[in-house]
Parts: sequence; structure tokens; C-alpha cells
Amino acid sequence: MKKHFLSAALALLLILLILPCAFADTIYPAPEAVQVGRPIDHLVASVASGSQVSGKLPDGLSLQVEDQGGQALVYLRGVLNSAGTYDCIITIDTTTFTCPVTVTPEPPAVTTSANLRCYPGDAVQVSITASVSDGGSLSYQWYRSTTSSERGSAVDGAMSPSLIVDTAQFGTFYYTCLVSNSSGGLSASTLSSPIAVTVEELSVSALSVESLPVRTEYSLGDTLDTAGLSVRAELANGTTRILTDGFGVYPTRLEKAGTQSIEISYQGKTCQFTVNVQAVEEVVEGIGVLSLPRKTDYVVGDSLDVRGLSIRVYTNNGHRDVSDGLEYSPAVFETPGTQTVTISYGGKVCTFTVQVKQAAVPETLSVAKLPDKIQYTVGETLDVTGLVLRQVSSDNASLDVYSGFTCSPTVLETAGHQEITVS
Repeated sequence: MKKHFLSAALALLLILLILPCAFADTIYPAPEAVQVGRPIDHLVASVASGSQVSGKLPDGLSLQVEDQGGQALVYLRGVLNSAGTYDCIITIDTTTFTCPVTVTPEPPAVTTSANLRCYPGDAVQVSITASVSDGGSLSYQWYRSTTSSERGSAVDGAMSPSLIVDTAQFGTFYYTCLVSNSSGGLSASTLSSPIAVTVEELSVSALSVESLPVRTEYSLGDTLDTAGLSVRAELANGTTRILTDGFGVYPTRLEKAGTQSIEISYQGKTCQFTVNVQAVEEVVEGIGVLSLPRKTDYVVGDSLDVRGLSIRVYTNNGHRDVSDGLEYSPAVFETPGTQTVTISYGGKVCTFTVQVKQAAVPETLSVAKLPDKIQYTVGETLDVTGLVLRQVSSDNASLDVYSGFTCSPTVLETAGHQEITVS
């Protein structure tokens, strides 16, 4: 009896599991977008066998029903050769619904021109070739970047298959083109691989003066004026470049009378031109302290220490910095307090201040450490080895004294404890 009951229960369970699957109508979501020209094979619905299936479909698509024994699977199949969004109207028995189908354009196939190396100012062009087979319309946008891993910034107005690139700046730049195929209100894009354009700086093989500066006559101490100077640079590729700046000139201050040579330097090459420098008697118009001496704190009786002091001398020819040939007052500090030091040069003066303190006076003297030997016999001579004195001054500063003192007596002639006076 128990065995029959178990079998009946299993049979009922199987019927309950199978019946909903056999007779429930199911409509499935719309298919994912498919590229134009690719086959569509989409399960639209699962219905009972014998259901009436019909539809209004775009050319190229059809409904196909596969009977699964009590259940029918309805498929939407075919190929659409034009991009766009299509509404497929499907009726199953008395139920009508829409199954939208999106067909995207074909992504363009893109090939690029080769990487390039060039020199500043060269006319260089990069290009791509793009094609599609679905009859769509192609559009282009170029981008420029300093790295091959990033798209970079869009190049204004660069919307054709080729681009004349900017070669004014040295370095390597990467150009990519985004090609878009538009059709049926939709678009698909392909980003080209980067094209590297390296702008190399040309080495200079020779340098010469193209045109002299406007001014070639100077007075002693004047600063060189390069206005109007241009330089011809012969480049390694046989071309020339006229430079009006970016080169070095030496000297820039004319401190030697007579004909003076000026050297021009650029990329390791040099050339020269000359100027005439007239000697003019120098007139000192003023002086000022440029850097203070290292020592500005003194005690009464100290002498002035001018190490590190320099002044700037202003003349009718410009200025120069001087640290020798200066006169100072006072040379020795006799009184405490803030004191002004006067510097004289070429009939002009300037000043700086120092701080002068009263010299400390020794006030007390004591024994900081006894001599190593303090046991004697009558007649021995005093040994002060190891004796240290401590002197305290009026400014409360202490100083340990190891030598330079005198002791009395120096010969020990009396037995017993004996007092030694140290001065």
C-alpha cells in the first residue's frame, strides 16, 4: 500500500511540472542590435502548438515556427541590408505585439599611413583610408596627443581623410582619426591606430653673421645692444635658417677700450663680429653696500673686520661691484653701543652699523681641579700637572685655565699642611 501511494505522488508531481511549460504563452524581449548584413535569429515567443502566427515584417525577415510537441517556438529570422530601427508587428492568435529590431551601420575598415620623421617647418601629411560596404556616409575627425595611449585633443577643422600636421615644435606627436559611418539615423565609429610624427631638431654645421646690429659704437662700460643682429645657421640637411634670437652673445658688458670682438654661439657653433669701444673717464656717481661683512658684533678695543664686505659702485658707465680699495672709519671701536661704519670710495660714502659691547672683566678665580700630586716631602718642588683654574668674568662667562698661571711657594720647605697661592 505504501509503494502505490508513493508512485501516485510522483506521477502527480510530474504532471504539475510539465503542464505549465506545455501550454503557457511566453513573449520574449526584443533582440539586441545587430550589424547590417549579419543574420538575425531571434526567439520571439513560445506558444501552444497549432497557434496562428502572422506578422508585418520588413523585407528580408520572416517568422518561422518550430513545433516541439505540444509547444511551438516562433523565430524571427533573416538578414537586413540597411541600417535603421524596424518595428516588426507580430500576431499570435488574437494577441498582437511589436518586436523592434535595431540594425547598426557597419564600422569602417581603416588603414593608416606610416610613421614619419621630419624637421621643423617641413610640410608633412598623415592620412587614413576608410571603407564600408553598406553604402553609409563617412565622416572624419583627427586628434593629436603626446602619448600613443591617449586620443588627445581634437584638431580644429581636421575633418578629411588627410591632415597636414604642425611641425613647428620639437618632439614626437601622435595623430589618430575617428571615422564614423552614418546610415538610417544611426552611426558606428572606428578609431584608427596612432601615426607617430617625430620632429627632429637639425644640427648646425656652420654659423655666420647675416646682418650686424644697428649699433656698433660704444663707450666704455656700455651694455651690448643686439637689435638688428641676425645670424645665418647652415643646417645638416643643406638648408639654412636665419636667426634673430635664441643665440648667445659674449661679452654683454663692454669693459675694454678699442676694437672688441663679440662672440655669437648657437648649438655648439660660434662666429664673431666686432664693435668699437671708446674710453670715457669714469665718474663715480654713488656707492651702496651690496653685502655686509661676516662679522658685525664686536667688543671695545676690537679692530674692524671687513671680510665679506662688498659695495656696488654706480658710475657714468653703469655699475660694478667692488670689495678692494675701500676706506673705512672707524678702524678700531673705542666705545660700546651701536656704531656707524663709514665706507669711502671715489669721493662717495655709504654706511653700515655694528654692535659693540664692553669687554668683560675677570672677577673671580677658583680651583676647578687639584693637581695630580698633593703629597710631598720636605724640600720637594711643587708639581702643578693636572691643575685647572676657573675664571668668572663680569658678564658671568666662565673660562677654564690650564696654563699661564704662577704658584707660590714653588719649593716645599715646611712639614704639615701648606697653602699654595695661584695667580
